[in-house]
Amino acid sequence: CLYAKLIYTVMTKYIAKVLSLTLALAAASNISAADYADFDSPGAWKVSNPSSQQSIEWITDYSPRLKVVKVTMLPIKQWYAEISPKNLPQIAKSPEDLNLKVSWEFLCDTPEIMTQIAVRIVDSTGEVFQFQKKVFPRSGQWQKAELLLTPDSVRNSWGGNNDKKLDYPLKFQSLILDGNKNGVSEVSYYIHNLKVEKNK
Repeated sequence: CLYAKLIYTVMTKYIAKVLSLTLALAAASNISAADYADFDSPGAWKVSNPSSQQSIEWITDYSPRLKVVKVTMLPIKQWYAEISPKNLPQIAKSPEDLNLKVSWEFLCDTPEIMTQIAVRIVDSTGEVFQFQKKVFPRSGQWQKAELLLTPDSVRNSWGGNNDKKLDYPLKFQSLILDGNKNGVSEVSYYIHNLKVEKNK
């Protein structure tokens, strides 16, 4: 009947519009939540320079409903820990996309050892760019860390074509946990809820 055809036409246009909007949003976003949602899933990340002095493990029952990543190292032997996703996710296709915020929650069992945090990204030529900031952990307390990723906040770079310019697209390479080189005892970092999102 005419009424049924009218309803069908309206619904078809509505569904097409919703689908079009969904695809447009997906195309506009270079960051997949799934890339980081698996941060605390066993095997999703790795220690970039594993040794007897450095390890990574996943704890699924740190506290009720809380899964964390535990990174352990001996600063006097290896003074920083670098952890990387096994599959590097793309975070920026063009300069307009590089206005991001990386955040995570952390706990350090020996806070006086931890000195700074950093994030490394890699461009299309293999050049690595580092963003960093000092931190002042509090004993026994979970804290939130944030780093802004913008073209102006790069601290240093190396490798690739080494031209000191960001060649797009860019991928997230690793999270760096710096320790005091004079630390003689083993230190553990507990990390939770890593996010990479647009900076508002």
